[in-house]
Amino acid sequence: MEVVLFTAVASAGGSGSSTTLALLDNEKQGLTNLFPSQFFLKEVSSYQFWTDAAVSDALIFVTADFVWASDECHFCAHRYTIGTYAYNAQTGRYILRDQYTTASKYAAPSSVLKAEKPQILLHLQKKNH
Repeated sequence: MEVVLFTAVASAGGSGSSTTLALLDNEKQGLTNLFPSQFFLKEVSSYQFWTDAAVSDALIFVTADFVWASDECHFCAHRYTIGTYAYNAQTGRYILRDQYTTASKYAAPSSVLKAEKPQILLHLQKKNH
């Protein structure tokens, strides 16, 4: 399947931007978004596609979206909500397979998914059995 990842960033200048994501498929009549509708990530977030045959034959889409606690500053380390989406052949769309908030805090969103990858894959493998 060939698809296009569409991203759009909304910002009023400075902090507080939001990224909208759509995974567009043009195989059927017109463009179809394979992601759940209204897919948004906050400014301090990260996302990646992974492959893992033990979990899914299709690409797995993983997000890390920061959680801002009341005692944290803008540039402080944060916990992240991890969302893992897998393609569901029955619905023809990606669905949320797992979601959790990290126990550890991370200073940069780029390091979250790398550090949490073993835990994320373990969660998914448990859900497959």
